[in-house]
Amino acid sequence: MNMKALLTAIASSTLALTFAFGSAKAAENDNNTKENTKVKTVEVTQVSNPTATKVNSRFKTTASLNLRSNASTSSTVKTTVASGTVVKASAKKTIDNKTWYKVTANGKVGWMSGAYLSKTSKSVTKASASNDSGSDIVDQALKYIGIPYRYGGTTTSGFDCSGFTQYVFKQQGKSITRTSRSQRSETRYTSNPQAGDLVFFTQGGGSIDHVAIYMGDGKIVHAAGSQVQVQSINNGYWNRYLHSYGTFN
Repeated sequence: MNMKALLTAIASSTLALTFAFGSAKAAENDNNTKENTKVKTVEVTQVSNPTATKVNSRFKTTASLNLRSNASTSSTVKTTVASGTVVKASAKKTIDNKTWYKVTANGKVGWMSGAYLSKTSKSVTKASASNDSGSDIVDQALKYIGIPYRYGGTTTSGFDCSGFTQYVFKQQGKSITRTSRSQRSETRYTSNPQAGDLVFFTQGGGSIDHVAIYMGDGKIVHAAGSQVQVQSINNGYWNRYLHSYGTFN
């Protein structure tokens, strides 16, 4: 082999080795990039889904406070609770060093910022105790959503309006009378209804003929139509026949 051919062969071999090394290095970098991306994705997932811890506590709101659908100020507001309201917490979670509590308030379940909640003992003021008890009444009533309406019904096989209210209160340890008229008589009139109070209607234009449980935010839960259901009294049919509110407190 002459000198020119030898030099040409050496140059070709060198070029091939350089190309092979470059391809291997590129593949290695690509694998490293994929691994790094995979690790980062796992970390982000863990941060965005913190685990809720079970608790069993009572808190008093220190300001007018929103109850939200999730533990975030950007989530939907389900209701607003007045300052000084006692709420029951069943879970908590911490996000970005901020604590949120899952609570029951105004008959609804959602999340509240722990920054505006002050822990309280079970011995609370009468007003706060009444509010807390009212939430328990609403929670109890919501368990029977969908049970059919049945005239004269007083059991979970079927309820009429006053049979439903009587049954719900009984489950919470309070005995009340059987009919909507007698329930009106044993409650005190109020113009500021709270969760757990009763709402009375006169569909016939005279005597009281229907009763419901007030949930808050202008909503009631009652046995009406074909079943136990939640409806609004801010407008529409039930607003037209609204008679009064009654409280046992």
